[in-house]
Amino acid sequence: MTTTHPFGHIAMVWFDLDETLLDHVVASRRALLDLREENSLWQTVPKERWLSEYQRINDALWAKLRRDERAWDEIRLERFRILLSTFQLPADRADWMAERYLDLYIRRTTLILGALETVGLLRERGWPLGILTDGNRQVQRRKVEVSGLGAFVDQVIASDDARAFKPEARIFQYAGEAVGLEPSSLLYVGDSWENDVLGARGAGWSAVWVNDGPTEGGLPPVAPDEEHVPDSPRRPRGVTGPASLGSRGERPMRASSTRQGDVGDRVVQIRRIGELPGLLPR
Repeated sequence: MTTTHPFGHIAMVWFDLDETLLDHVVASRRALLDLREENSLWQTVPKERWLSEYQRINDALWAKLRRDERAWDEIRLERFRILLSTFQLPADRADWMAERYLDLYIRRTTLILGALETVGLLRERGWPLGILTDGNRQVQRRKVEVSGLGAFVDQVIASDDARAFKPEARIFQYAGEAVGLEPSSLLYVGDSWENDVLGARGAGWSAVWVNDGPTEGGLPPVAPDEEHVPDSPRRPRGVTGPASLGSRGERPMRASSTRQGDVGDRVVQIRRIGELPGLLPR
């Protein structure tokens, strides 16, 4: 009996980076706590407040970056100036903190369980692979290399390469043009329904949603004109500390638990990244 799979038309697989292949939450949290330990005054701030205030400040500044109201070089410094001001701490080391945090964050790069094995197996099967990610190109590419993912991917494109953020169609179009392939032949794998799945579908790509949360009634709807899905389900994190800032228990790869959505919409849900090879047998 011949078994069909939903992506027989795909020529290349692209991945989201943070929270799909790499655990940004864990890396950021550990780097911020490492940074706090480098100054006795910073240690006077309770750890959870240090983390939560940084996250609140960083989220607000990234929103401005997305609206083109701030540049990356501004927000990477400003977030630490505001953090120190919030706790009424001397601001004279804010510039140093900005550089030190990025160094610690990259050192703390943490793979999602099964990510490296999945990408390696797909490469072994002959799949062309790319990473399409929001964020600063230099930071994201350094993370790709430090993690070992760079040995398996052909392309790494960041939002500042395309001058667009997910879920804008422009960033997906830029990636497709970079490899000379039609949108219908491209597959995007990510953990965010809004940014990754709806973004990819809006650009004419197929999509795999990596989500182990509840989806009663099947996958959310995919509509050509849909731009936002409030309160989109995300993968729950089993890490101590703030949910907005993060370890994975070893689990075997298995395709049997894959839940497929309407293949006509070219969207499939899997519960963990290690299930992806079951959809791409080649």
